[in-house]
Amino acid sequence: MRRFYSILCVIFFSLSLGSCSSVSAKANMEEIRGFLSSCGNMEIRAAVTADYGDRVFEYTLKYSGTSDSGVIEIISPDIVAGVRAHVSFDDGIKLEYDGVSLDTGKLYEDGLSPVDAIPVMLRQWTEGYVSDCSSEKYGDTDCTAATIAVSDEVTLRTWFDSASLLPVHSELAYNGFVVINCDFENISTQQ
Repeated sequence: MRRFYSILCVIFFSLSLGSCSSVSAKANMEEIRGFLSSCGNMEIRAAVTADYGDRVFEYTLKYSGTSDSGVIEIISPDIVAGVRAHVSFDDGIKLEYDGVSLDTGKLYEDGLSPVDAIPVMLRQWTEGYVSDCSSEKYGDTDCTAATIAVSDEVTLRTWFDSASLLPVHSELAYNGFVVINCDFENISTQQ
């Protein structure tokens, strides 16, 4: 009987630790949301990989703006370097190169491109429904990992540095298949 109580105590203790980790991660996520919401303009540089199954594209992008609107500039590959996109959730996307502007329509209705990935992430980090949250390591970095339901088909998983509260890595998945990976290289914020 004594062994039964010992096993029961171990199980209870293990479950308590698990729930504490979850509560701590949720508190960290609320702190992350508050921090990102209070940021004015952000400048984000990210290595973005878009995997469409039969084609894989790699970009380096720089985003300057807020979660509502901003400008994305393609840094690499060289063949499209310098192309800029003005992004706004109200007005959609306008591509710009050498003074020529092309309106490409609404932001994220029927698909998700590398160009609109960062603004979609910014908005979801501050306003999206967090369906799962945990404390994890990404590489050597202690992180708060959050899964956000963007739509019925699209989910966003992001690892935020627990110390700086900034994103380290994000994955956008469509029907369970990761389509876009972002490794954040440099982020500066203005409060």
